Amino acid sequence: MTIYYEDEATQVIHGDCIEVMKAMPANSTDSIVTDPPYGLEFMGKDWANLKPGGKQQKMGAADGTPFRRNTGTPSWGASGNPTCINCGGDKYRKGPRKCSCDNPQFPNHMAEQMRAFQSWSEEWAAEAYRVLKPGGYIIAFGGARTWHRLAVAVEESGFEIRDSLAWLYGSGFPKHKSSLKPAFEPVVMARKPLAGTLDDNIGRHGTGALNIEECRTGDDMRWPANVFLDEAAAGELNEARFFYTAKASKKERPTVDGVAHPTVKPLDLMRWLVKLATPKGGTVLDPFAGSGTTIEACILEGFNVIGIEREAEYLPLISARVDRRDIKSPEQPSLFDSTEAAA
Repeated sequence: MTIYYEDEATQVIHGDCIEVMKAMPANSTDSIVTDPPYGLEFMGKDWANLKPGGKQQKMGAADGTPFRRNTGTPSWGASGNPTCINCGGDKYRKGPRKCSCDNPQFPNHMAEQMRAFQSWSEEWAAEAYRVLKPGGYIIAFGGARTWHRLAVAVEESGFEIRDSLAWLYGSGFPKHKSSLKPAFEPVVMARKPLAGTLDDNIGRHGTGALNIEECRTGDDMRWPANVFLDEAAAGELNEARFFYTAKASKKERPTVDGVAHPTVKPLDLMRWLVKLATPKGGTVLDPFAGSGTTIEACILEGFNVIGIEREAEYLPLISARVDRRDIKSPEQPSLFDSTEAAA
């Protein structure tokens, strides 16, 4: 891992988030706000061609189901070619080895992949738990089909699930004529257990409570809800009081040398979330920085931030966000020694 960018309030680390977090001190960050891979990103595509230099691993499930995943992040869509339990023929192969029996039975290979995705999620969530202060919150976006695995992984890592948030939007399109139109993304909100009472924890670590007053919504300052909307969804629910944010505009989606990130979240939404979960002057960690929306949100809101990104192609997108902002946060000592980070 290497430090890609650093100033008095912002660090961008190039490396695998699990390895980077292992090098971080325990109880060193105040909140984690992130948009991790959903296990859906590369559905139906060839892993080896998507990841420069990446390796495919052929994995066998307990029931003998073969499937493939990229070393690092499993994918729900890399479904493999399961073998019929009755005749031994392959499900997708053409020719004599294709299953042709009267009662084909194939193992649930997608469930096996989801268990692999959950196992990987538990691995990074366990490190996130270690570096977060007692009472610190983690807010992590999930996919509609894989969110349940993320929530279980976060809970199994030691966190207490505090709520389920929902980002509703009206501009999604169905992926197939037989699919439902996507209209929301679920978000896991969990907290590392308190050290003592809430007051004790706040006094010692500054963490444990949400910033309700700073995140009230509407002209009449209503209590913040666990649902936030885009313009289309807000128009349909205009009698209610939710936090409103448009989906990320073209201006909010940096492109450098033709490279753009596929899942950019709205800047206003990330500003609201980091403000909700982080004490004043605190440090936010984003283990999956992507194009750097969380990093930019923290700079604008006056928080210190550490962003980790594994894919080198996205680092210039983060630089573009940092370079266009001339706002500095309170000074924060580096959480990495320069010699250690260069290892």
